Amino acid sequence: MKDTIADQTALDQPKETFRNALIRSPLLFAIIGIILAVLIVVVTFLFIMAHIRKRNAHILEQQNRKLQDASEAKSRFLSRMSHDIRTPMNAIIGFTGLAREVPGIPDEVDDYLGKVQNSGTYMLSLINDILDMSKIESGKLFLKEEVVDGKRFLSAIAEVHEEQAAEKGIKLQSDFSGFHADWVKIDPLRNRQVFANLLSNAIKFSEKGSVIVWNVEDRPIDARHVSVISTVSDQGCGMSEEYQQKLFQPFEQERNQYTNTTTGSGFGLTIVKTIVDAMGGSICVESNLGKGSTFVVKLVWEKSETKQELPQAKGPSVDLESLKGKNILLAEDNKLNTILAQRLLERKGVKIDCVVDGKQAVEVFAASAKGTYDAILMDIRMPVMDGLEATRKIRSSSHPDARDIPIIAMTADTFDESVKGCMEAGMNAHVGKPVDAEKLYETLVVCLKGRKA
Repeated sequence: MKDTIADQTALDQPKETFRNALIRSPLLFAIIGIILAVLIVVVTFLFIMAHIRKRNAHILEQQNRKLQDASEAKSRFLSRMSHDIRTPMNAIIGFTGLAREVPGIPDEVDDYLGKVQNSGTYMLSLINDILDMSKIESGKLFLKEEVVDGKRFLSAIAEVHEEQAAEKGIKLQSDFSGFHADWVKIDPLRNRQVFANLLSNAIKFSEKGSVIVWNVEDRPIDARHVSVISTVSDQGCGMSEEYQQKLFQPFEQERNQYTNTTTGSGFGLTIVKTIVDAMGGSICVESNLGKGSTFVVKLVWEKSETKQELPQAKGPSVDLESLKGKNILLAEDNKLNTILAQRLLERKGVKIDCVVDGKQAVEVFAASAKGTYDAILMDIRMPVMDGLEATRKIRSSSHPDARDIPIIAMTADTFDESVKGCMEAGMNAHVGKPVDAEKLYETLVVCLKGRKA
């Protein structure tokens, strides 16, 4: 009976509905509604943000690809431009040098030829500055360290610039008495570029009769490193305070009554600053307009116990007489450069056979008897077959001299990547154009000596 009454009571109570619950607890449902709304908003926001991130990542990837393609296209363009400019520059500088050596030429003609040669050399320096700026912008400026005799390294730089200063009637005083490190591990090319640029600028902006002082000293940091402090002081035109604020920016040049007669690319000090920064050093300047400038460069050099012979600062370090009677195969498609190479090598008693492309070089070498050729000078960019492919075919041939005959790249391709490609193809050395005759002779002697060894 009690159970029946309880069941009836339960049936008489109103059923719990969502409406009843909402009426009884409106605040609770309001909170739940707000939470659900917030969750929906958050999920929607996250979904939108994920979509935006995905879209931005895709856009960024496309932009990076475009930038990479543009950088590679720029590198290819500069490489081609460098090659195409260096090729005629090789003839201009080379033949001008040969012309000045002709006996009995009038002094006036020699003076004209000297101006042509100097202008060609200056143009070459501008090309090198442009290429270095390209490397800097593309992040391809790498340091290649090797062991050198510190004082001889500095003395070699000083000797070259002392001659340049003397030609202008300027005295360059170099003082390395405070430099005590013997053998150091540095990138000689980039360090030389820093010092040479500062010295060349000092000479360029100084007047006849003035004095430039270059002082280099070192101070110990620890057992393996020294701080190298280089100071270049001149009595030249100086710089305004306003210009000093943008001194290291590319293309910047001050124009005033002191500098209107000088020229330049505006890259030099930018390159110096970049190299110094890359080596963890610092550079600063003190200057007064019309009174001169002082540049101070601080670098860290690593001392080395390993010794490595450095060529003498002046004159050949090898026996050039050993070239007499050697037979060289020259692969060169440019007629003027072929004639120039012939003239340069014939002066040392070298015999030359010439071909105009890589395919002919491979065929002539393959048809020759063992020992016919002592070395091969190979251009890189040639029609029909380029120098790299020709070198690989020669190295892989069955000719008895294929493995050990010296193959030397003599090319206007001077990018690091080009030099590396030459070595990977099987070449022994690289000589850039415009050709430095002494470097060509010495490279041949060293390669020929290495073959005998």
